Amino acid sequence: MSEKHQETGTIILIKEMQHISDTFQKREFVIQQETKNPEYPKKIKFEFQRDKCDILDNYKVGQEVTVHFNISGRAWDGPKGTVYFVTLEAWRMEAASLESASAQTPYQAPAPYQQPAPAGFPQAPTPPPAPPMPDLGFTPEADDIPF
Repeated sequence: MSEKHQETGTIILIKEMQHISDTFQKREFVIQQETKNPEYPKKIKFEFQRDKCDILDNYKVGQEVTVHFNISGRAWDGPKGTVYFVTLEAWRMEAASLESASAQTPYQAPAPYQQPAPAGFPQAPTPPPAPPMPDLGFTPEADDIPF
């Protein structure tokens, strides 16, 4: 079963479109992830295929991104035996800063008069109720809306 994966890193290479056949093209790119040992960062190659290749036009080298991808593999029987290929096929990419901003919980103001006043201070007054709605002359019998 195919699982969906994602990785975040900095784009270090974007290649030109490769036209493999009349119906298939791909565009490769590489992101770099920092590791505990800065001498050995992870460099991961992905590719967009077919109509997804244009997604890379919106990004540039040096930009931090999150790549959503599927892992696919296949075998090829060549003259020297079977060779196995693994492809990281990207299907979506977004700027990492947008993702982290959307992951934050939005600010919510506290409800008014939520806590009693501290000792020695007067309690804030309760606001007056809203005035009643004026009579606009509406009656259900005069309603000609069909729903």
